[in-house]
Amino acid sequence: MTLSTSQFMVNNMSRLVFFNHAIMPSINQGIQSGHAAVELLLKYNQTDYPEQNKLVQEWAWQHKTFVLLNGGMTSDLHHIKRLLKESTNLPWAEFREPDYGNMVTSLAVLVPDDYHVIPGCKGYTFFEILRNSKLAK
Repeated sequence: MTLSTSQFMVNNMSRLVFFNHAIMPSINQGIQSGHAAVELLLKYNQTDYPEQNKLVQEWAWQHKTFVLLNGGMTSDLHHIKRLLKESTNLPWAEFREPDYGNMVTSLAVLVPDDYHVIPGCKGYTFFEILRNSKLAK
C-alpha cells in the first residue's frame, strides 16, 4: 500500500533523516548527508512532484532539521530504499559516492513528526518504529 503525503499535516515539524553507510567516518557521514540533501532538493524541485515539493519547500524554509543515523551496511541501505519506494510517497533521495565506486553512501527522507507508517496505526510514528528497529540497536 502506498501512502500519500496528504495523509499528514504539513504544518508539523519535519526532519530530514539521513541513513548513512556504516563504513563512513563521522566527518564523511556529515558530508554524505549534505550531498543527499542536495539530491533531494534537486529531485523534488521538479513539477513532477507537486505534493512532495510543497513539503520540501516548507522544510527548507521553516525547519531545516537534520537527523543523521547509522544506516548499516549496503544491504541495509538497499532494504531501507526499497521500503521508501514501495511503502511511502515521502520525499527521499539517495547519494552515490563516485570515490566509493558509486556506492550508496546516504539516503535522505523527509519525515514529519506525526507521520504514521501504517494507516490507522495510532501511537506508532515513523520515529517510534525507527527507534525500535534493528538499525537503532
